[in-house]
Amino acid sequence: MAPACDDGSAVDDDGADTNGSSSDDGGLDSELLANPGEDAGGDEMAAPLTGSRAELDALADKGVILRTTPGSIEMADRRHAERLHAAELRVRSAASEGNGERLAAIIAPARNAQLTKEGNYRVTIADAEVGAREVITMGPATTTLDLAAALDGLGDPKNQLAAYRALHENITPAARERLRAVAPDSLASARAGVIRAELERLVAHPDLLGLLAVPPAHGAQPVPTADNSEPACTPSAASGVVANFAFPLKSKLSLVKNQGNRGSCTAFAVTSAVETARSVGGGGLPNYSEQDLYYRAKAEWSGLTNYGDGLDVSSTLNLAASKGYHFASESSWPYNPAYSRIDIVGYYLNSCTGYTFNIGTIYGNYCSDTAHQGGRYCIGQTCFYSSPVSAGTGSRVSSAFDILVSVPMIKVYLSLNKSLVMSFKVMNSFQKPAAGGYVNAFPFEPTIGSHAIHLVGTIDNAQLAIAKPGAPAGGGGGYVILKNSWGSCYGDGGFVYMSYDTFVSYAYAVRVADVVN
Repeated sequence: MAPACDDGSAVDDDGADTNGSSSDDGGLDSELLANPGEDAGGDEMAAPLTGSRAELDALADKGVILRTTPGSIEMADRRHAERLHAAELRVRSAASEGNGERLAAIIAPARNAQLTKEGNYRVTIADAEVGAREVITMGPATTTLDLAAALDGLGDPKNQLAAYRALHENITPAARERLRAVAPDSLASARAGVIRAELERLVAHPDLLGLLAVPPAHGAQPVPTADNSEPACTPSAASGVVANFAFPLKSKLSLVKNQGNRGSCTAFAVTSAVETARSVGGGGLPNYSEQDLYYRAKAEWSGLTNYGDGLDVSSTLNLAASKGYHFASESSWPYNPAYSRIDIVGYYLNSCTGYTFNIGTIYGNYCSDTAHQGGRYCIGQTCFYSSPVSAGTGSRVSSAFDILVSVPMIKVYLSLNKSLVMSFKVMNSFQKPAAGGYVNAFPFEPTIGSHAIHLVGTIDNAQLAIAKPGAPAGGGGGYVILKNSWGSCYGDGGFVYMSYDTFVSYAYAVRVADVVN
C-alpha cells in the first residue's frame, strides 16, 4: 500500500507528519520558533513559520517554499520522462552522425552490476579504513541526460564562443599575432564547429602553454586530507602524486568529502570546483553545502521529484548561474550521508536515521525520506518543503561551458586555474585503484554506471618519474589528477590518478565553471 503522503512519509488523519513535525502549533517548541538559529557562514537562514495552511500556501505561491500534492508529483515525473525521451533522441541523432558505437556504450546499462530500485548502481569500492564499502553510481537515465547536455554544449555557438574567449583573453597580445588567433568578436556569428575548430587549432600549438598570461592565483594553503564524516586517511608520501607533486591548483583544493549512500556526486563535484575557484580568486578555502545545492537542483530548479538520485552536470551549472545562486556554508545545512537509507520502489525509508538538523521552524528536522532531503511538513496529502537557508552568501557560478575530452585541452584550461568537472563511465579498475591511487584501465573494461568528479590537475610520466621514482607510468603519457567524493580513505587520501588513455576512453564530458566570489 502506498504511503499517505506523496513523498513517502505517512501522515495521520489530523495532519501530523509521523516523521517528526506537526501541523499543530501547540506541539512546537515556542523558544525554537522564536529563534531561527545562527549561521557561522553568514547565510540568511529561513524565518520561523507558524504552520498555518494559509501561511504555507501563501509562501508556496511566492516560491519561497515548495508545495506538492500527488498530482504535482505525477506531473513532475511526467516532465522528467519527457526530458529523458528528448535526451535519448539527442544522443541517437548524434550517433547517426558518427561515433555511434561509443555513444551507445556510454548510455548502455551495466552488466553484472547491482541495479538499485531507482535505476542507479550500487558499487563496492576499496576503502583503507573499512576494507570495502558501497557507493552509488549513476544509471542509464542520468547518464543519458548528462551526455545529451554535453552534446548540446559542444554544439552551441554561444557555449563554444565562451570557451574560446576564455582562452583568447589569456593569450598575450604579441602571441595572438604570432598564433594568428582570430578575435572572438569575429566568431560571434560562426557555427559551433567553426569556433571549436579554431579553439582546437590553438590548443594543438606546441608553444601555447608558454604564451599564456596566466591569471594570478591567491588563497590559503590546502588541507586536502580531511574527510567530513569518517576517520581521515592521508595521501601517500610513499607512492601517491598529491603528496609529492606541486601541480598548480594543489594549494587551492578544499577538503575531500564523502557523498555516502546517495547518488549526489554532481553536487559534490560542482561544489568542490566552486570552492577551488573561490580560493583561486582570493576568497580563502570555503566549505560549502552540497546538501543545499542538491536540494535546489533536485527540488527547486528541475521540478520537484522526490524519488531517484542523480543530476546532470550541465543543467546544474547552468541553472545555478541563471538563478544567481549563492552557495551556502556547510554549517548552514550539513550533508546527510544517509547510510541507513532503504530504497523501496517509489520512495525511501530511514533516510534521516542518526541525522538531526533543526533551526527552529515547523520542519522538526531538515531531512526527509526523499532524494533531495528537504525539510518537510505535511498536512493531509499536501506536503511543503524548504531549505533552512533563505539565501546563501558564498560564491556563485557566473557561467559554464563545455570543452572536448582531450588531454591538451584540459591542460590549457587547468593552466589558467580554471575549475573543471568531468563525467565518465566508472570502469572496474576504478573501484580498486592500484597502490598509490593509480588507474590504468584495460581497453573495453566493463563499466558500472557513471560518475561526476572534480578534475584538478595532470602529471606527465616524465614529471612523475622525478616526483615519485618507481611509480607506474600512465598509459598515453601520464595521468589526470582527480579529487573524488568517496571519502579520504578511497584511492590516495581521496584522490585518484587516471591515465591519459583511460581518460580519453572513458570520460565523455568536461565542463568549465567560471565563478564570481
